[in-house]
This record gives sequence, C-alpha cells and structure tokens, in this order.
Amino acid sequence: MQKVKINKISEQIQIYIEKLTFNGLNLVSQETIKQIEFLLQNASQVEAYRLATSLRYLHIELKRFLTQSPAFNIDRYVFFLSNCWLLTRGYNYRKDNKDDVFYQKLMGEGPQFELVKKLKLRLIGIEKIFLEGTIFGVVLYFLSLFEKTKNKILKWNVLQPPRGVINPEILLDLEILKNKIAYKELFYKNFVASNFLYSEKEDLIMIKKEDEPKIDLEEEEDFPLDMLYQFDFTINNLYNKCKKYEYTPFDLPTSFLNYILVKNVNVLDFYTEGEEESINTSSVYVFKLKHERGYPIYIRLQDKHINQVLIEKFKIYKDKKILIENLFGKLILERGKISVFPLCIINDNKEDFICISEIHQNYREIMKTLYKK
Repeated sequence: MQKVKINKISEQIQIYIEKLTFNGLNLVSQETIKQIEFLLQNASQVEAYRLATSLRYLHIELKRFLTQSPAFNIDRYVFFLSNCWLLTRGYNYRKDNKDDVFYQKLMGEGPQFELVKKLKLRLIGIEKIFLEGTIFGVVLYFLSLFEKTKNKILKWNVLQPPRGVINPEILLDLEILKNKIAYKELFYKNFVASNFLYSEKEDLIMIKKEDEPKIDLEEEEDFPLDMLYQFDFTINNLYNKCKKYEYTPFDLPTSFLNYILVKNVNVLDFYTEGEEESINTSSVYVFKLKHERGYPIYIRLQDKHINQVLIEKFKIYKDKKILIENLFGKLILERGKISVFPLCIINDNKEDFICISEIHQNYREIMKTLYKK
C-alpha cells in the first residue's frame, strides 16, 4: 500500500515539475510556493526522504526568487528542479522493473537514533548555518573521547526559525537543559553527556526532554590534539578518498569527503571568484595555503554575512603572516579540487572557534523573548 502511495505521489510531483519547467520563472507566484509545500508534505509522509529534501531546497529557491533576494541562485534552482524530476522518474522505473535495491537508494533513509547512556565529548568545531527566511543556527562538532564512539566526530544541530535574527552565534546563549548550562559553556572543556540520542549512520546526536538528558562539565584543560592525528592525511590518502567517492546525478558539485587536520599553515594569498553584483552568483573568497604536507589545498568561503568573521580573520593571517599550528575542518571536493572549510584552529593546545566574533555579548534575555515556549 505504501509503494502504491509513493508511485501516485511521484507521478503528481513529476507532472507539476514539468509544468513548472514549461511555464518558467515568470509565472511563479505564491500559489506555486503553496503547491510545492503541499507536495513536500506528501513526500515526507511516505518517507521519500531524498525527494522531500530536494523539494525543500526547491521551495527555498522559489521563495528567494519571489522576494528578489540576492541569495537566489539560478544554477541551484535548476539543479533541484532537475533532481526532483529525476527522482520521480526513478520511482516510475522501479515500478516497471521491480528493482528494490535501486528503489531503496532513491528513497533515502532518515537517521535512526538509539539512546546512549554516556558520551564523553570535547567541542572541536562550530559552523554557522543560515537559509534565508527558513532556518538558522549553528552545527557543533564534537570529538568523542571514549567507548564505542571514541575518535569519531559527532554533530549536534542547534537550529531555529530566524524570527528576524540573522546572527546564528547568538543561539549559543540559549540554555540546553534545566540546569542552566548554555551551549557556549561547552567551550574548552570535556563533558559527560548522559541519555543522549545517537545516530551511528549520520554521526549525529540530539536530546529529548523525556529521556532526561544530563550534562556534567569538567574543568578546562588542554585539547587532546593527538586524537586528531587520524585526520592528518598524506597526498596518497587524499587521492584514495577522492577515487573511492561515488558520484551520482543527484549529488551537488560540492561534496563532503571527511574531516582534515592541516598542520603548520600559512595563508599565502587570496582572490575572489564570481560576480559580486549579480543576483545569480555570490562571490567566493579563495585562500591559498602552504602547509606541512605540501599538496595544494585552499579555503573557499562564500561572501555571505555568516562567513564575514572567517573571511576577515584569514585576511589578517595572510597580512600579518601568522602561523596556524593546526587547522581542523571539513575536507571538501568541489569540481575536482580539494578544499578545507575551517571549523577550528588549535594553537598551543587551545581551541579558537574562528567563526565566532570577538565581540562577546550576552544575548540570553533576547533569546528568551524571541523563543518563548
């Protein structure tokens, strides 16, 4: 019965995507937005996760177009429009060919969580997130220090609807639990997390009040840098990771490969790519790095407000020729080139969460007002 529903919904979505393609952007209206929302809801109900994700991003781009937002990107819009159509065609292919393995790949899979009694964690990175008019916040990256998740990097998404706020880092002032601990109090300390939910497939953690989660902070201490040496890759390591990565028509041009530790880094130079005045293309700052391993690697940062702190800091590193002892970040493959998205700098065994501004302000009261429950 579920598969019959999926086939029916996929046919409806395919027809609507073809109509949207034929009519073009000139006929897009609020009714279009409502229809995409309706189709997104239907895809989510039948657990077609990949299709629902593509519809969600299509919805975001259409809203940006209607509001004449500079964030609208025609290439991204065409990608997700095509992605939706390909997925619906794939469901029809499965219906005719009974290929269950292919069908499961098309469906995707949501994260499956299990309750973990204890995790010992150390914050290793922060990334700001902002999808205009939809969601904003931070992703916290933790190094797991013991038991079955030891040496893994675990993510914790702290996301909210914007409600007029554009600076994601203010969410760090929100209290996590009833014991008055805010997210920013997790900086520079090991802590024990009890009764957290953990997804092994996604390396994702989250909490639910009914599980009675608890956080016990330890004293500040030096970062256990030796645990990150597993991410200090040679050129052969990187080549093998790129070689093993399997591309499909549904993948974005930018792909996450792994995390990476880059040692003894100097920022040599930077330049920009893209058209700064175009509503279709945001410029990208590209920082060229020199480092211990020697292979070419870059930092690529889109010229958006959530990246301005990072951009300015790396300009300073370049101008003042400051040595970065350890740069930890996400290893990205984009159109055949590798780059690192910075999450943290570690000098003298002390973390610097470089996307956070140095102007420290307590936003807790503002947050309480905006996000009253």
